[in-house]
Amino acid sequence: LQTLVAEEVPQLLARAAVHLASGLEACRLIIQQNEFAEMRNVVIQLGKDSLTRFTAAMVSAQQQVFKTGLGEQPQLLLSLLVLWYKDMIHFQAGRHEALVFIDQVDWIGKHAFGRSADGWVRCMEHTLEAGKRMRAHVPPQLALEQLLIRIQEG
Repeated sequence: LQTLVAEEVPQLLARAAVHLASGLEACRLIIQQNEFAEMRNVVIQLGKDSLTRFTAAMVSAQQQVFKTGLGEQPQLLLSLLVLWYKDMIHFQAGRHEALVFIDQVDWIGKHAFGRSADGWVRCMEHTLEAGKRMRAHVPPQLALEQLLIRIQEG
């Protein structure tokens, strides 16, 4: 992380990249993708909406993800979403320094206790399952919509 920050990579992007890739070169490759910063922002919005505003999450998924081209890398988007739900558990456990989405600590603090740790683990499992479904050739938009329904149901 320190190496990337020293290379003038924005800390918020570096923080996410080190959780998605192993090794400095792999992190650089993720960060250099044009859409990575935008995808991080979409994941924040999708993560928030998936928990509090279901209809907005569905609209967000259709408009922001698939009409902007971010849907071309659904696995990366899902990996970031797993980190979003994982941050809820980190907050519950008092491990604030471990948060990936550290700039969202206020929002996370207000919502982290809305589900149990097991509930957040289920959110991560649903997200990983959506990734498996996409790899099994389920259309990404359908898999993402099904994921949002599962998150809503708990």
